[in-house]
Amino acid sequence: MAIRVLHILNELKPSGAEVMLKVAAKFWEEFDVDADVLSTGREVGNFAAQLKNSGYGVIHLPFAKNSLIFCKRLKDILKPYDLIHLHTENANFTIGMVARLSGKPVIRTIHNAFDYKGFMRAIRAAQRKFLRLCGVMHVSIGPTVSAVERDVLYNRTSLVPNWYDAINFSAPTSAERVLARQEMQISERAVVLVLLGNCSEIKNHIALFEAIGRKSSPQTLVLHVGTGTHEDSEKLVCVERGLKDSVRFLGRLENPKTVLQCADIYVMPSLKEGFSIAALEAIGMGIPCIFSDVHGLRDLKVMFGQSCVWEPPTSDGMAKALDTLLDELDKFKIAARNSAALCREEFGARSGASRYAAIYFQKLGFAGKEI
Repeated sequence: MAIRVLHILNELKPSGAEVMLKVAAKFWEEFDVDADVLSTGREVGNFAAQLKNSGYGVIHLPFAKNSLIFCKRLKDILKPYDLIHLHTENANFTIGMVARLSGKPVIRTIHNAFDYKGFMRAIRAAQRKFLRLCGVMHVSIGPTVSAVERDVLYNRTSLVPNWYDAINFSAPTSAERVLARQEMQISERAVVLVLLGNCSEIKNHIALFEAIGRKSSPQTLVLHVGTGTHEDSEKLVCVERGLKDSVRFLGRLENPKTVLQCADIYVMPSLKEGFSIAALEAIGMGIPCIFSDVHGLRDLKVMFGQSCVWEPPTSDGMAKALDTLLDELDKFKIAARNSAALCREEFGARSGASRYAAIYFQKLGFAGKEI
């Protein structure tokens, strides 16, 4: 008989937790888990339909601060579930306490590195400690998040890494690569760099454009997927550096698979990241990668150091990384194929769902159940 699990999130958007739940949906039945989702955002969120289509029941209860009515309604919603899986930082203490007072086991996943300072640090540390004393189990999505929880908030967590859709994002065959380039009207001789992410200061795309501007060749082509507040300034830098014909701004794409199939190199010059799902997707597709040497992305070094390069998130750092990869691109491509197989095994959605299913059953007292 399947156990019933309720995942509690904020407004449902196409971000890390929601995307992982979507791609894990097909595996829950295999592990005897029946899962639904509760949105506590002001709006249910534009990702609700995709979660429904994946098989989740979706419930909406907007969080109301200091509201006894919210707590009572939440308690009623929790009744049919065996276990509560909490994904929010906002209101996590209130929701966690309502769940525990309702007699429900609670797993809480921490999806970001919350490096709080001052009074807020003390409050959050105290809340985490009290929830632990009440039996809430905390889980981090990567080594950096785990370290911040331990060192900043004195909260020791278990580790279940983020996962990705290993079925959709798999290494393309030679024929698939040719077809993808034909669809995108890209020459086979072109060296294609893919940049995927919102145009924001944190994503730091300009560092790559400045690096390419120093040594761009007619064969270099950057495919940029994403939009955002810094898009106009990024386009201006490309014009100023003579890269107007070397960078294609493709806007937001629901599925960037075809773009990634064209790639020779994937670049992520971010100033900071969590345990990046986009990075896992690129590695899983067998693409040599350039990552900025920052927390979160640095977590991938141990497993994928043969197929990826890490440098500081500056134009000099990106230029050095490009030189390293381009000098021995064939060697890195061979290593990237091996990395893709390892990534699929360790970070595919089935592995993530399996790890959580084991935790659910252990928390419910079925530690001997085979997963």
